[in-house]
This record gives sequence, structure tokens and C-alpha cells, in this order.
Amino acid sequence: MPSNNVLGACAVVTLGFIIGNVGEIDFTWEGLIFGILASIFSALYPITIKLKLNKSDQKVPSFTKGKLMIYNNSVSLIILLPFLLLTGDLKPEKLELFLSYKFAGKLLFSISLSFLMSFAMVLQIKNVSPLTHMVVGSFKGAIQTLLAAILWSSKFTRLNIFGNFLTIFGSFIYGYLTDKEKKEKEIKKLPSNAMEKI
Repeated sequence: MPSNNVLGACAVVTLGFIIGNVGEIDFTWEGLIFGILASIFSALYPITIKLKLNKSDQKVPSFTKGKLMIYNNSVSLIILLPFLLLTGDLKPEKLELFLSYKFAGKLLFSISLSFLMSFAMVLQIKNVSPLTHMVVGSFKGAIQTLLAAILWSSKFTRLNIFGNFLTIFGSFIYGYLTDKEKKEKEIKKLPSNAMEKI
């Protein structure tokens, strides 16, 4: 169970997310609610993955990292197909675009990046807590937003930028506190004679 300090840092990250969304130029309550729901389901995902990977460590028949990646990408493809039908992207006039070499190259590049992202995500979830995985995701999203503001002159409100900086600040505090607590636990595990040498 995370300490109160770590939970406080997570609260700062969450507050930054909410302030950043409220500060959006095209803010809607529906968007905020769907954003929060997406975050809840995104948080449940690494918890489930961590449980499956831990079971595979205990020699219980379960997912290996490779099987997990194949499963994730296959399920994503199955879920995507009905959306292609609903949006009309499988109409004959659009199929010509899908069959062009230019599109096929971009599609293969996109698939390769998706596979690498999936691989990196599984490795990250395997080696850190699901909470850390989510904080890193929030940090990454805030950095991407600020880079968009700087590199592409995207329009953001001051409140939106403040929310992103708050998320980044909370992420740094989270990293500092978890690292500090980890070191304290390691010191407590040392035998008493090793403590005297330190």
C-alpha cells in the first residue's frame, strides 16, 4: 500500500489532469467525464496485466510476455474492425487508398511502432507497480501537450498549461518519494552489523 505522501503526490497529478482538462479551449463536462472514465479503465488494465504476469512467475499456467502482446494486439484488431464498418472506412472508394503502396508503408510503420509500444508497456508493467505505470503515462501526456504548444504553436489556455505543469510537478514528487521510500526499505532489510558499517 502506498504511503500517504505518495498518495498525496498522486493527488497532485490527478488535480493537474482535472485542471488541465477544465482549462481546455473546447471544454465540455462530457469530455471530462469520459476522460476520467478512460483513466479509470486505463488504471485497471495494468493491474490486470501485473496479476497475469505475476501468476506466470509462479509457474501457474498463464500469460507469458509474448503471449500477452499477441493477445493484446489481436483483441485490439477485433475491436477495431466494427469501428471501421461504422465509420464507413471500408467503402469501395476508400479501399483504393488502403491498397496503395504509400498507405501500406505508413500502416506497416504504424504497426511496428504499436508493437514496440506494447512491448515497452509490458516490460514497464512487469518491472514497476501499476500506479507508477499510470503516473509515467500522465507525465508523458503532459510533456506531449507542452511540446505541442511549443513546437506547433497549438492554442492552450493558461489554466491548461498550469494543469500540465502541475501534473509534471506531481510526477517528479511521486518519483522522488517512491525512490526515497524504496531506499529506506532496503536499509531496514540490512542486518544490524551492516548498518554500523554505513
